[in-house]
Amino acid sequence: MAFSLVLHGVLPKDEILGVVVGHVWYFFNDVYPPLHNNSRPFDPPFWWRRLFEGRPQGTEATNAAPINQDLAAAAAPDVH
Repeated sequence: MAFSLVLHGVLPKDEILGVVVGHVWYFFNDVYPPLHNNSRPFDPPFWWRRLFEGRPQGTEATNAAPINQDLAAAAAPDVH
């Protein structure tokens, strides 16, 4: 930051913001959880994770056969 100030003569607001955000992230990921019953306020809620990751494995019984990896690889186009 001092290098940017000396070299360009401008206060490096983006670098200062990065330092502030990094300190806030560190606090809420490493310092806050042990003091507050392992609560992590920056972790996404369960419904949001399930939206992108799908349902957890083993929660729903299916009768589907597993995918044959040899056939799946043979059906893929050959890329050179």
